[in-house]
Amino acid sequence: VDTLISSFLPVGVLTAITYADNINQLPLGTVAIALFTVLLPEMSARLARGDAAGAQGAQNHAAALALLLTLPFMAAFLLVPHTIMRGVFAHGHFSIAAADISASALAAYGVGLPAFVLVRVLAATFYARHDTATPVRGTLLAGAVNIGMKFALVWGLHLGAAGVALGTSLGSWANVMVLFWLGWRRGLLRIDTHLTRALPAILLAAAATGAAALGAVMAAQEAHLAKEIVLAAAVLAGACAYGLV
Repeated sequence: VDTLISSFLPVGVLTAITYADNINQLPLGTVAIALFTVLLPEMSARLARGDAAGAQGAQNHAAALALLLTLPFMAAFLLVPHTIMRGVFAHGHFSIAAADISASALAAYGVGLPAFVLVRVLAATFYARHDTATPVRGTLLAGAVNIGMKFALVWGLHLGAAGVALGTSLGSWANVMVLFWLGWRRGLLRIDTHLTRALPAILLAAAATGAAALGAVMAAQEAHLAKEIVLAAAVLAGACAYGLV
């Protein structure tokens, strides 16, 4: 859908979306797939033994890990997207202006990054019970929200590449809310103390990562350093803050 709608927009939007999604896929492709690959068989095995509490515990642990690994990326995508896209892609014919358009799309994808991962964690609730219909319904609803938001954001508010990416993010959050509500209503999904106790520390780590990265960018830009060095400084500062917290 992103590709199709981008093809109707001015030249360069489709490319901007593609490059922004390439960066977005780095945490998404590793964290989401790895968690789902491990979580689904564990939940299935526990449910087969009649250990519903253990299955829910494993799911809460996976959700906490998903947020721990994705929220710092979200913070970076929202606070220093221009630094990321300029440092990685602004070379040769890929201009600073093009990198900045991609940066707006990256920030919009960052809004939905936790949702992209949590959808996999929540879907395991149903797949582990051999219910494939419910996740499909959630996906269809997310697709409808995605398309509707794209029309509103791209042609209504004229947000361009950022509107395309933001529609996808909002559609994914709609998917999360539907799957969570259905799992909660059926008594299949519960939030335990492991997740609630871990959440403040996770949020603090994400905030520290974003703040440190932003501070490093501001300091490096003040010193008029090359964009690659600015990016390296942001990565190093963010990683150190994340590790310390």
